[in-house]
Amino acid sequence: MLVCCSLIILLLIFWIFTSINFPPNLPKFEGTNSDIEAQEKTFITNYYLGKVMSYISNSLVIIAFVIYLTLARHRVQVGYGFFISWIIVFTLLGFVCHVSPYSHHSNGLIAIGALTSILTTSVLIYLIYSAIKLHIERKVQYYEYYKIHKQKNKNGNT
Repeated sequence: MLVCCSLIILLLIFWIFTSINFPPNLPKFEGTNSDIEAQEKTFITNYYLGKVMSYISNSLVIIAFVIYLTLARHRVQVGYGFFISWIIVFTLLGFVCHVSPYSHHSNGLIAIGALTSILTTSVLIYLIYSAIKLHIERKVQYYEYYKIHKQKNKNGNT
């Protein structure tokens, strides 16, 4: 799990550097030359600002997840809320590389986005598996608790 999260952060770093090294394909703008230059400059500024902000937010989310996961292993109890919230977060994180249209991306950026989505999906599958495992363990624990107390009541012990 930690390796997968580390690889996601590494791919997000490559995602940023690939978008810087291979500039986006600019859409066709209409107007005078000065208008076209201003529109292109605005597009490029917004494009790179969006990439950097999404990298920062995604990395912070993954770091928070790893910290909470480490605490959950040693100190904090993990419940259904943990799994539901992180399943939602990783579902959104898996599609963040595909938010802008593909016509603006280079092939390398599309490949890195696909790899990020695959790794995020593997974390998502693990979270769903862990939530189901927790649910089964709680059902078994409830059944054992119920069986023990019902057995005591049958024998006349209260």
